[in-house]
Formats: sequence, structure tokens, C-alpha cells
Amino acid sequence: MKWVIFAVAAMFLFTFANVVLKKIVNEIGQITISNLQNMFSNLTISFTLLLVLLIVFTLFGFISMLKALEDGKVALVMAVVSLSTVLLAILSIFIFGDTFSVKEILAMALAIISILILIY
Repeated sequence: MKWVIFAVAAMFLFTFANVVLKKIVNEIGQITISNLQNMFSNLTISFTLLLVLLIVFTLFGFISMLKALEDGKVALVMAVVSLSTVLLAILSIFIFGDTFSVKEILAMALAIISILILIY
């Protein structure tokens, strides 16, 4: 069951990477070719830090996922890793002020329950 630890680590790391990605997109504003050119020509320390965090979280998430795949079944590993979407939704309530309908919350809860049933 060592694979579960790596899969959960990948889930968290990919979630954090997506939070950072959303912050980058919020900082850029509307994405156009000229914005992308300006973004890299006028790098601030905070924006550079966000880019570095995005790369680090994604890289270590990918490494954790590969470690999980060494011992775990691909369907189970990827099911756990895909819960990063649910974790991101939960974090987005607190970080970005997102709101969800009862139906959406129920769907997320069922996703978590189904993965727990699969792996235990």
C-alpha cells in the first residue's frame, strides 16, 4: 500500500500547482499573445516565485505519481491522483471564494467515497 502514499502526495502537489496556476492567470488578466510577451519581459519577484512554485509542485507531483505507478494498479493510482480536482474545489472555497451547489457538493462527496471504497 506504499503506492497510496505517493498517489496522495501527487494529488496534493497537483492541487497546489493548480492553485498557483490560477493565481498566475489572475495576475496576467486576459491572456493574449502580447500579454504573454509582456509577462516574460517584465518579470516581478512575486510572479517569478509563482512560476517557480508551479514548476516545483508539478515536477514533484509527477515524480510522486510515477513512484505510485511502480507498485500500484494504474486505474487505482490515477483515481486517487484525479481527486486533486475535488481537493482543488474545496480549497477554492477558501482561497478564491468559489461557491458550489448542493448537487456539486454531493458529486464531490461521492467521488471521494468511491475512491475510498476502491482502495480499501
